[in-house]
Amino acid sequence: MGMGGVPPPTTPALWRSMIEHTREWLSPISSLTLRLVENVPISYSFIADIVNTHGSTLTHIAMLDCGVGVDSVRAIATRCPELERLAVHIPAKDVVRNRHRKTLQTLTDVSDAHTTHGMHRTLTRDNVKTIMKMVPKLTKLTSDGRVWTCDKRADWGDAGFKLKLQKRKNMCPSYWFLPPWA
Repeated sequence: MGMGGVPPPTTPALWRSMIEHTREWLSPISSLTLRLVENVPISYSFIADIVNTHGSTLTHIAMLDCGVGVDSVRAIATRCPELERLAVHIPAKDVVRNRHRKTLQTLTDVSDAHTTHGMHRTLTRDNVKTIMKMVPKLTKLTSDGRVWTCDKRADWGDAGFKLKLQKRKNMCPSYWFLPPWA
């Protein structure tokens, strides 16, 4: 097993080359979506390259069909101060561990119960409420096809905290080139 419980990584060479070129050209990236045909573990060193090069400008990150270790998610959370949206497969307990991320507004769990190996737990209302309370600006959490939204007021204790489960939308085709929150 590799770092964070992810099997040994196999990051595509093209991705490394693209990140290297953006570094050379001094081209900052604000949004990054990576998707593979099959679920492949992504190395911590590749994630470190991304956040070291573009962490200060990244606001949206989506890693679809990629195995991302807990250490990689922690690196994203700590080195991307402007991060607003994160879409990765990550267990809820690890989200709570990364609660120090102060700018995160939307979290999307892109795991699929049919393709994710091991135990898959659906988030309960209490789980979502705990996560929403621990991540200060988080107002939208999507998991298992359910969209949870939260209204937090300035004086948000339990009285100023309203959690809602949105009705499921009609399933329409999703395209690999669009971020999951589009």
